[in-house]
Order: sequence, then structure tokens, then C-alpha cells
Amino acid sequence: HENPSDESALPIKALAHLHAQQFDEAIASFEKITDNEAKKRNLIPQATAYNAAKKPAKVVGLLKPYWEASPNNPDQIKIADQLLWAYSQSGNAAEANKVIEKLQSTWAKNSEALSAIAHYRKQQGKNEEAIGLYSEALAYASGPSRDFVALELADIFYRRNDFSKAAELYESTADLKTDNELSRRYLVCLYNSGLHKEALELARTFRGAGEPVPVVGQIEANILAEIGDLKTAQQIMERLTQLHPKLHAYRIAAAEFAMRRERLDETRVLLEQI
Repeated sequence: HENPSDESALPIKALAHLHAQQFDEAIASFEKITDNEAKKRNLIPQATAYNAAKKPAKVVGLLKPYWEASPNNPDQIKIADQLLWAYSQSGNAAEANKVIEKLQSTWAKNSEALSAIAHYRKQQGKNEEAIGLYSEALAYASGPSRDFVALELADIFYRRNDFSKAAELYESTADLKTDNELSRRYLVCLYNSGLHKEALELARTFRGAGEPVPVVGQIEANILAEIGDLKTAQQIMERLTQLHPKLHAYRIAAAEFAMRRERLDETRVLLEQI
């Protein structure tokens, strides 16, 4: 049984729930903390939980008393970022603009401040402004901060199908030696930018001697078909069909490759399984 007077476990529990995206449970634990120092240490995680749970008024109530835009305290930028997220959710442009004005006057060339404003513009759907701000932030950023900004910028380019620009940014930040979400995005960017030789090499690197995986295997098969290796392309798609029997797109692709090889019996068998 927990000792009601012992709060030491509460922040740990709250952060564990937050990491697991269990926002309501995280909030419940954060709100049980009464020690003032512990409260201050967990301001940003608690605000993150409120924002993620779509409780912007709670964020404002929690953080506004601490928002000063003091040049001697860069942690204020994190508070501003959370406030802007909250004001974006509540549609309070007037208060958001006050925060932005303070950020611009106090930290004009700070990459995190520029990123906070860019994130707000992105949430508003003002992607051109966001791109300009993230690009400026990239010029001032270094280390992990630079990777964060680059990935935010890459995400915008990726979502608007500007694959060549996204590829440049993913190439400089993603782990391209393993199959992961970012390296897959880089692979998609290469393929859609017409860099098929590079895409094929990367897809083969990801697969190694293992089984084909979604996205990576599809791209590998498509490129192999383009260069005339329809047999291997069909084999990859058939294996994906076996691994993911409910996804009929793989079976249809395998049937298409079989048809192009004039293997009509194989085509018929594949299509009959749909």
C-alpha cells in the first residue's frame, strides 16, 4: 500500500503514464503532488499531459503564473511552447501573439524559440511561415536541437510530397543503418524522387537476409520489376502476402507481376485467394 504522505513515487508514476501516452492517468498523478519544488520540476511534463489530453485551459492555469520571458532563464521557452500549443487548441490568437512577441524580442536568434513559434504556425496550418521559421532555427541550432528542427522541417516537406527536400533532411538526421520510421521515410523520399538505384540499395540493406517488411519490400519489388526482375519482385510480394494475409494489396501486386511474366495459372491462383 502507498503511504499517502510519501509523494516521492508520484512524479515517477506520472512520467511513466505520460511516456505510455496514458494522459488521464498521468494527470491524476501530477495533480496529487503537493510539494512546491516537485511541482515546479514537473511543470512541463504536466503541461504536456494536459495539452495531449486536450485540456488547454488547464495548461494556461498551470503555466501562466510562471511565464516571464526572462532572458536569463531559457526554460521559459519550454513554457512558451506549451502555452502556444494550448492557445492553438483553444483558438486564442490574441494571447498566442503576446507570447510570440515576447519570444521574438527576448530570444530573436534562439533556435528553440524560433521552433516554438514555427510549431504554433504549423498547428495553424500556416506551413509556409512554419517552413521559414524552422529554416531560420536550423541555421542557429546545433547538436540534438538541430536534429529536432531538421525532423520537424522534414515532416512538413514529406507531408506536402516535397520528397527531395525531405530526403536531404532525413539523410542528415535519421539512422539509415536500420529499418525504423525515419529511415523508411527517407527510403520513400528516395523512391518518389526518382533515385531508384539508391532506394534499391537501401531497401536491400534494411532487409538483409531477413523477411521482407511492408513499405521496404514493396519499394524493393517495384524497382526490381522496373529493371526487369519480375520473378524476384513477385516472390517478395508473395512472401509479404503470406506474412500479412489480410492485406490484399500485396496479393494483387504479386498477381500483376505474375501476369507480366505471362504466368497465367499463378495469376489466377493469386486472384482467387482475394
